[in-house]
Amino acid sequence: HVEGEGYVLKLSDFRFLGGWILRPLAFLISHHEYRVYQRVASIDGIPTLGPRWGGRGYFHRYIEGKTLHEITPQGDLPERFFDQLKEVITKVHARKVFYVDLNKQGNIICSSDGQPYLIDFQISLAFPREAGWLKRLSNQIFNRLIQEDIYHLYKHKKSFQPQQMTEEELQLAKRSTLNQRYSRYLSRPYL
Repeated sequence: HVEGEGYVLKLSDFRFLGGWILRPLAFLISHHEYRVYQRVASIDGIPTLGPRWGGRGYFHRYIEGKTLHEITPQGDLPERFFDQLKEVITKVHARKVFYVDLNKQGNIICSSDGQPYLIDFQISLAFPREAGWLKRLSNQIFNRLIQEDIYHLYKHKKSFQPQQMTEEELQLAKRSTLNQRYSRYLSRPYL
């Protein structure tokens, strides 16, 4: 603990009647998230990782600021916010991690000094760095999936800073076939 620095406890739990039955699953989810977080922890734009707390929790540094969910579209975001966020995401991808949950505005923080931060790696997927004979297939799948992270990045930029969008970014902000199928067959029925 550093003087003046706060930490957040991320606790995996099921908060409903009888949820204690699923504690072993919460344990697995928490350990999965912590392992992914360890892989990306040294990246600027990822809050500093702290220690584990019991079997279902861990700490990470508290980032003073607001999530995109708390900022009105076309509100006060620094001009380079999404360019800097893209740099963070590119570094996450370089560690062979597909973030997955970039569509959720609550997972993106604009710090009080205007820097972007990513939090919540619960459903992120860490691909093997060396996949042996499956390397080519693994890389093809990974490269296809990370396009969804890019889509969500530019979808947010289009909502918050449409005047700064380039033609290429506007193209990247369009739903891919994979994203359309996901939305139609999984996301909408689930919601």
